Amino acid sequence: MTKPYSSSSLAIFLLLAAACSHKGLGAGSSAGGAGDSGSCCAVLGSGGTPGSGGLLASGGVPDSGGVFVGGGGALGRGGETGSGGRPGSGGIQGAGGSAGSGGTPSVDGAPLGRSGGNLAGTGGLGGGSLAADGGTTPGGSGGLVGGQSGGRISTGGAGFGGSTEIVGVGGNVTCSGTTLSATNDHNYSFASTLTFPLVKVAPKTDLTFDWSGVTKDFIGHSLDTKKDLNTMLMLMWKLTPDDLQVKLNTDNLRQRDLVTLPLQYITDGSGTSSRLLAFTNSGAPDPATILSYMDPLAYPPANYTYTFMAATGSVLGEGTRMIQSFQVDPISTNATVKMTSDSTRLTYAADLHTLTPAAVPAGRAAITLEYSQLTKNALGGDWIASNITSVLVGHYKETPTTLESKFLDLELIAIKLYRGDITSGTKAIFSNLKTAAGESFTGIDDTGTWVVALQCGGCRNPAPWYLTILKACAP
Repeated sequence: MTKPYSSSSLAIFLLLAAACSHKGLGAGSSAGGAGDSGSCCAVLGSGGTPGSGGLLASGGVPDSGGVFVGGGGALGRGGETGSGGRPGSGGIQGAGGSAGSGGTPSVDGAPLGRSGGNLAGTGGLGGGSLAADGGTTPGGSGGLVGGQSGGRISTGGAGFGGSTEIVGVGGNVTCSGTTLSATNDHNYSFASTLTFPLVKVAPKTDLTFDWSGVTKDFIGHSLDTKKDLNTMLMLMWKLTPDDLQVKLNTDNLRQRDLVTLPLQYITDGSGTSSRLLAFTNSGAPDPATILSYMDPLAYPPANYTYTFMAATGSVLGEGTRMIQSFQVDPISTNATVKMTSDSTRLTYAADLHTLTPAAVPAGRAAITLEYSQLTKNALGGDWIASNITSVLVGHYKETPTTLESKFLDLELIAIKLYRGDITSGTKAIFSNLKTAAGESFTGIDDTGTWVVALQCGGCRNPAPWYLTILKACAP
């Protein structure tokens, strides 16, 4: 069985927990609203703490000329912000130019967003003739400040560079102790969007729901159709398709947007389809009541949308893997809602380059991250410290650039991943963290990429509220 996703997973999935809190609609009940208060944890929460930070949040979509392209490059520096591609870069090879110059064109003479900006990130007063050098004399934009081997991104500019692809921190990092203060400047940014094309179906029909075509979830992870898809849900929304999509992506769905409780079907591990009338809920509605929800006279199709959801596990509110939307059409004869691996489409952007990395003493386990100073989360919403439920520290062989493209797999590709729960306060203590195998955190080193993340376990979007890169420094 492939790995299911918990509410703390970095994978973007939708959760339906609030449905558990509603009273069921019985056979004799009316098909009225499903409640009118609170946020729609039944759709997007794992317990659904109300709050901001939706799937489509602010935080910057990559610029066409390079992710968050910076200024061109002032004389004697590698760009006003050491940029010219991804922030903190003085060129793909840290274009050096001649000693003490600063107006020498970049290695390939490319414009902003490529290598070096308008002016190359030079080697500084003692800069070598090659950008990968960075010079050895302090001062200007060179010396140790410019980096030791100039990494692919963080090279050339004054105060930038480094032997690895860490943005904004030079080769020699000054340790500031074993207590880290998390600020907005340290945090990454994240934005995502889900879309789901509609299927039109016949009215008041005992539909067939078929999920045999689902071999990957909407994150792109492979799954076993029979073993991994355990719970099927049908939800009815008092929303147009466009409004549903907008509300979902802005994390603004509410309980009042549902017509009634979701209908549920538990699979048997062998079949890959079910009829609508095999679905039920705690109110045990009869067939006539269920089919009444598909009546276009009572529920005009232009104003109502339905979603068929497949999840791993049997707990409402956890593990949604795929969504197929559908709508009643009075003239349609289609009686099948077929879910495939393309039923839901996800796009996202994670930016690990505009953040300021945190310097951490190498080889020290007793590190404390204090996060009371944060005011915004990575999705652009307000920071609510009490929502943080866990912390993780991960070690990766990949560079930050590669991690951006594999962001939804951070929990799967780590060399080692250390976790811990946070039950109170605004501090995360690294020495308390352990791997799944029980290994204790022993400190970071200068290999690969290290990150620390703070997660909101009860929030709708499980992308970390805070994540920054850790840079080893001499104790």
